[in-house]
Amino acid sequence: MTVPTGNLVHKEAIKNPIERRMVDGFSAALQRALPATASRVLEVGCGEGRQLTAVGDRFPNAALVGLDLPDVELEDAWSAVPLQMVQASALDLPFADNTFDLVLAIEVLEHLPD
Repeated sequence: MTVPTGNLVHKEAIKNPIERRMVDGFSAALQRALPATASRVLEVGCGEGRQLTAVGDRFPNAALVGLDLPDVELEDAWSAVPLQMVQASALDLPFADNTFDLVLAIEVLEHLPD
């Protein structure tokens, strides 16, 4: 069985005003929840990298790394993202402990096995 990656709906392209407000509200809440500083940021389950890119706007000098499962469509999306993107499983991270001072897992926990 293939594990689906990415979203079924491209949330950043939503035109419905109610859904648009919800997505924008989520993004604004994420920005408010971020710490004052971060120098190395990992987003696990980064999808196309949109939220990680927004986090990069908040921390312009931080090293940003996005991680998601191997997926051809994500590879295509990542080619337009000027960040380090890594294909791997959230269950077996390819990084040493304490590599990052901020780790985000946005909308990923529901995709992990119990």
